[in-house]
Amino acid sequence: MQKLPLIALCLRRYSESVEDYQIRRICQIFITFKEEDVEPSH
Repeated sequence: MQKLPLIALCLRRYSESVEDYQIRRICQIFITFKEEDVEPSH
């Protein structure tokens, strides 16, 4: 990565942890359910 400083910077700035990704996906699903008036199934 030393030869690609802009790529390294971009990856550090815009990458997210697995936990952050999972939280973002769950939030998006809940938003979609609310917009479409869908009840989550168990």
